[in-house]
Amino acid sequence: VLYAINAGGGAYQAQDGTAYMADDYVKGGSFGSTSDVIAGTAEQTLFKHERWGRFIYALPVKEGEYDVTLHFAETWFGPEHVGNRTFNVAIEGVQQLEAFDPLLASGHDSAYTVTFKSIAVIDGELTIDFAPVHDSASVRGVVVKGLDGHRLAPVPSHHRQQVLAAVPSDCPS
Repeated sequence: VLYAINAGGGAYQAQDGTAYMADDYVKGGSFGSTSDVIAGTAEQTLFKHERWGRFIYALPVKEGEYDVTLHFAETWFGPEHVGNRTFNVAIEGVQQLEAFDPLLASGHDSAYTVTFKSIAVIDGELTIDFAPVHDSASVRGVVVKGLDGHRLAPVPSHHRQQVLAAVPSDCPS
């Protein structure tokens, strides 16, 4: 695991030993949490926090191929509100999810995880773009797996702001 990010939350260690870092390498969006119990997972800490809105993660990596796992849960809209939250997810500029509705995918207060395999990165930065279609985009966790040594050294926060400055103008800071 090169990156494991607890979107909208703090650092913690998952039951499988994965060390999730606090929400970082992101521009835009807001963060929130819920006290709801999330079905379908033992990882309550991960699924109780979220990054929502319009946002982009930009993770420094070497050229290569990566597996990207995204964790979702709909805790705001109830079962009768299918379609109230839909959003697109592009990874490295390629649309991976279109008009995705986490409520439709797994129901209310239920964990949903999807993995995208062999994502090619050629520019030293893995970008994951969350763009709302209806209401806001939302994610609970981001995990990137690749070859050992392919994660680049942590980027100082002042440089990270320069790197993230290239995101679309409709993505608030």
